[in-house]
Amino acid sequence: MAGPNVQTPGVEMFNVIRDDNGNVTDLRMRTEWATFFASVGQVIYSGSRAGSTSALPTSDMLRWVGMQTFDVDEQSPAWLKTASTNTWIYPQIIGNDLILPNAQTYGIKVDEDTPVYPWHDLLGAISIRGVGASDPSYNVYRGGIRGYQFDAGEEVFIEFHLPHDYVSGSDLYIHFHWSFNGTNTAGVAAGTINGGTLTWGAECTYSKGHNQAAFAAPVTRTVDSTFTTDFPATTYQHIITETQLSAASPAASQLDSDNIEVDGMILCRAYLSATTITVDSGQVPDPFLHFVDIHYQSTGVGTKNKSPNFWT
Repeated sequence: MAGPNVQTPGVEMFNVIRDDNGNVTDLRMRTEWATFFASVGQVIYSGSRAGSTSALPTSDMLRWVGMQTFDVDEQSPAWLKTASTNTWIYPQIIGNDLILPNAQTYGIKVDEDTPVYPWHDLLGAISIRGVGASDPSYNVYRGGIRGYQFDAGEEVFIEFHLPHDYVSGSDLYIHFHWSFNGTNTAGVAAGTINGGTLTWGAECTYSKGHNQAAFAAPVTRTVDSTFTTDFPATTYQHIITETQLSAASPAASQLDSDNIEVDGMILCRAYLSATTITVDSGQVPDPFLHFVDIHYQSTGVGTKNKSPNFWT
C-alpha cells in the first residue's frame, strides 16, 4: 500500500510504496532526491528510527531514505536523517500532522528565493481609561463615526503582549495609523496643507514575563511625516508612519531585541510630539490617531511550553 506524502523544504513530494507485508517495493522520484542531496552534500542514514532496517531499493540511488516499520493497517511515516550529525531533517509529516522540533530556529518562512519569517501585527487600540489634561478629544471623524483627534502633547496608553509565535531576538517596528478630516480639534474647517512636519512619539518600557525581570527605564522614539507635493496631506487618506522600536545593537531611543521574548510586555505612551504643518489659509488641521501597532516577525507556530524554557 502507499505510504503518506512527505516533503522536505526545497524538494518535490515523493511516495514510499509498501506491499501488504509492509516491505518497500518501490521508491519513486529516486533520481530527483539523489540530485538534491548531492547538491547540498547531505548523506542520509539508512534504516528505521526504531533500529530495524527496511528493504530499500538501492540501484541508481546516491542517497538512502529511512523507513519505519509498521503493521500494514497503520500509516507509514517516512523521514530523513543525516549520517554526519545523526539528526533528523524536518519537517516530518506523520499521518495528518506536520511535525517541527521544539526549537527557536524552526518555523514557517515565505519566499523560495530569500526565505524570511513573515510579518504579523501586535494590535494597539486607541482608548481613554480616565480623564486627564492630556487626553485627546473624541470628535466626529466622518458621518456618524468618531475618533481621537490630537493636539500636540496629547497622549494615550497602550499595552502590547509578545505572542508565542514571535521570532526570538528579531526586531520590532512600531507604526501609527492616522489621517486628517479637514478640521482642527475645535471642529473648525482647516485650510489646505502646503508643507510642514507632523511628529508622533512612543515612550516604551519592556519586561520579560514569568517573574524574570522588572520593567526597564523607558525609551522614547519619534517619527516624522513631512508634507510635500510628493506626499500631500489628502483629507481622509489613511497614513501609516513607522519607526524601528528595537534592535540588536540599540540606540538610546530603542529597546534591545536580544532581551525580547515570548510572553514579555511592552507598555507604551503614544502621543503627538509636535506639528509644524502650514496651510494656504485659515486653520491648521489636527490629526486623528486610529491605531498604534507593532510589526513583529512570526515563526507561524507557537512554543511547546507555556512558560520558560519555552522550547525544552
